[in-house]
Amino acid sequence: MIGELADFGDLLRHRVPTWAIDDLFAIRVLGRPGPDGLAAAAKAYVLVSLVRPELSAKSWAALTRHYGRRSPWRAGLMAIEDRRGYAHAVFRYEVDTAPPLGARTGWVVDPDCTGDCRLLRVQEPLLASVPGEGLERALARSAESLADALRCPWISLELPAGELRDGSAANLLKFGFQELSVTVLTRALATPPERLGAAVRPIATC
Repeated sequence: MIGELADFGDLLRHRVPTWAIDDLFAIRVLGRPGPDGLAAAAKAYVLVSLVRPELSAKSWAALTRHYGRRSPWRAGLMAIEDRRGYAHAVFRYEVDTAPPLGARTGWVVDPDCTGDCRLLRVQEPLLASVPGEGLERALARSAESLADALRCPWISLELPAGELRDGSAANLLKFGFQELSVTVLTRALATPPERLGAAVRPIATC
């Protein structure tokens, strides 16, 4: 069941099973113990096995258990689901430290960020082939909400080379991200979209 939340952090506190992104998709933390957690991981593996056929069911189970043991405030494994509970996207995330102001060439640097900044690294998102840009919008909203809950002013979206569906990277650029390299997109959460370039438009609020 899709949960309606005022606070995305409730998802990380295990108070609700899912958080509604929009009318079509919800986000779930994978790796939780119990029958519901096992069922969700099994449904997510259907997508994972299509995109990454070399990853066995045993290896996937070990991966979900690994992230289930970690604090969701530091790292985790998530799925973007439809209303039936089937995964349309899976990604890992980790809280890291972004470099100080100007320390890394290519970052869009907020002049108000003068010290170390917390960075949300969204890693290897695997996306199903569905028409339109709704899935990329859901991924962008998920990353933004997760970064806000974890107090990370920076987002790094690390794409798996050659595994995104056609047009995914271009769609993500519409939702506030900029290209740092071929496989890395970045976004400053507090930076107004108009400062990021004419091609960028704001992420709609949930």
